[in-house]
Amino acid sequence: MSFKLGSFPTKTFNNDFIRIKTALQNEEKFAFSRFSDGEMWMMQKHAFELGPNGYSNYTDEDYKIFDPSDELDCSASDYLLEAYKHKQDNYFCGLSCQCCVGKQNFRWMLQESGKSDDMLTWANLFVNANYVKFVQEIIPIFKQKNIVLVSRYNSVLENLPFRLIDAFNITNNAAIENIGLVDTMSDYIKLHNVENHVFLFAAGALSNILIYELFKEFPNNTYLDIGSTLNPFLNLDIARGYLISGIQRLNIPITEKQKKSIEVCKSHGFNEKVCIW
Repeated sequence: MSFKLGSFPTKTFNNDFIRIKTALQNEEKFAFSRFSDGEMWMMQKHAFELGPNGYSNYTDEDYKIFDPSDELDCSASDYLLEAYKHKQDNYFCGLSCQCCVGKQNFRWMLQESGKSDDMLTWANLFVNANYVKFVQEIIPIFKQKNIVLVSRYNSVLENLPFRLIDAFNITNNAAIENIGLVDTMSDYIKLHNVENHVFLFAAGALSNILIYELFKEFPNNTYLDIGSTLNPFLNLDIARGYLISGIQRLNIPITEKQKKSIEVCKSHGFNEKVCIW
């Protein structure tokens, strides 16, 4: 059964969140893939470096580098653009909105997608003003699902507020270093005849590629790009404004390691930020 998101001018940050939440509750099979600023830069073939010595507000755990003169990096860029342009029922892409990357980049994202806005949504749909709702309303739904997680190799899984069926690990620069996970996960789904599972991806640009390939071949599962939303529970760095303020509002306990990661964060707040279309 197919469904669509909101359409401009009545499309809102809250209503698209509710539609995704309702689809999860109703056991719809769909994909939500987030193309944030880093993915946008890769698709535009803009060089960047994320990490303590690169673009601010990132830690060693976030380290990524993109060099458009490198053959492997260019291949990843093309793969990412292919995933972004893909059209399929219930295949939704989140893009970088104009209040985050400016009107010119937002228009570029809209045009390149080739999709109507009811097949598009915000890359930030689970964060900013929606993050507290994500923790309070989406995570409880995960407790009733068969969950498979893709996240960083040093994730601590024991403190997640829901049960995992399985987990796959990635490293830094995963879209380059861990591209073999496409075949690994495809083989896994085939071998175990996996259906009616929810796959959660916290793997940067590799998330987009995995969701694209897996939803094409195995549409009887749901695939969600969750970004850094589960970092507080995985003992991963929380140097994100929306995480810091969200943790405070939700009284989520954090580790000493996570407290140190806050120190590099240059932005705070965002739990009141409602992204616009």
